[in-house]
Amino acid sequence: MQIRALLCLFLWSAAFLPMIAQPSLGVFNITTDTSLVVFEEEDQIYSLTCVADGNYPTIVARDLEGDFLLTGTFGSVNEFANWEGIGWMVQTPSGYYASLLNSQFYVYVTRQARRKGSILARNNVRKFELMQIERQQDVLTVRAATAGGDFEEICQLDSLDLPSRVRAGIFLGGEKLVTAGIWNVRLEQPPTEHVYSTLETVDVLTGIRKVLHKSPEIIDKAQWMAGGERLLFKAGPEWQVLDLQEENSTPQTMDGGKLPGYRKSGRDEELVATTDGVKVYYSRLVDGERKIWRKNEDGSNPVQITTDGYHDFFPRVSPDGFWLAMLSYPPEVDPEHLPKYERAMVRVVPVDGAGNPSAIAHLFAGEGSMNVPCWSYDSESLTFVSYSGR
Repeated sequence: MQIRALLCLFLWSAAFLPMIAQPSLGVFNITTDTSLVVFEEEDQIYSLTCVADGNYPTIVARDLEGDFLLTGTFGSVNEFANWEGIGWMVQTPSGYYASLLNSQFYVYVTRQARRKGSILARNNVRKFELMQIERQQDVLTVRAATAGGDFEEICQLDSLDLPSRVRAGIFLGGEKLVTAGIWNVRLEQPPTEHVYSTLETVDVLTGIRKVLHKSPEIIDKAQWMAGGERLLFKAGPEWQVLDLQEENSTPQTMDGGKLPGYRKSGRDEELVATTDGVKVYYSRLVDGERKIWRKNEDGSNPVQITTDGYHDFFPRVSPDGFWLAMLSYPPEVDPEHLPKYERAMVRVVPVDGAGNPSAIAHLFAGEGSMNVPCWSYDSESLTFVSYSGR
């Protein structure tokens, strides 16, 4: 079903809706109605409820300076919901730009200005769950992805003459009372002069990410400690431990000479004991493409595991021997050297290479993102580090 003029009408109406400050909304801090927006701290999920009046959407947002990147997974909490649109919006003094999913999860990109709305782009061929909207100076780029896949560009709007400060966030609109959920929400800026680190975990089966700790220092070497209740990592020059059993736990500094259970690994090589002997999983550059390979410990019988168009680094095998995780970069990066703070994906695939690798996290990655064994002891989660300029 095509998005009707109603969508543009409620976007216009939203320009006159008062926004209420509410600092406990994760990465956002203002909303149209505090009773209609809930941020669940434990699960880090947004729940937005739309009232049964199609003229007024529910919005949660913040004012942003300069370039930014907003990413999230959008879904309906109500299985039979019939909402008109949910997605990202960017507001300027002259109007709105919005990337949205309709109730069938097809992507539309709209523009509203001077009380007139128009659909700038649509994709009715594939259904999507993930959406990005990125600002780079006067250009807005909209991307979308299916669960487990990479982002593809839907629309790029240039020469917009955007002011330095815009309002950006999530909106939900429709004609019926409905609640929608948005998770894995990330507000990032490309890392430049100063890099901020975010220590995260991701559930391999559900793809749900959780932020554990943020730091103005470079974090790397993040890994689970024995027992699976604490994480060990290096923040700047200091080793720190984070207790996962305590709510709002603060990392504790440790003596670097007495690190319990620290597991080392080659940057692009990992040895795994199997019923067929020790296998070595490694990243190999062949004919300009970096892929994951497997060989015997003596170097015999090399087998290529990944075959698609991405450059794969840091093979990490789960403790149960079933999953192979990796850090994958797009084809345009230089595969000869590990890219520094570039767009990447954490992907997983069965160790035998059966099927296509599935993306479970999109991030700005660097050498410290997955440079040591990073699986939980139960093989259900990965820890990794993402980087941002804010």
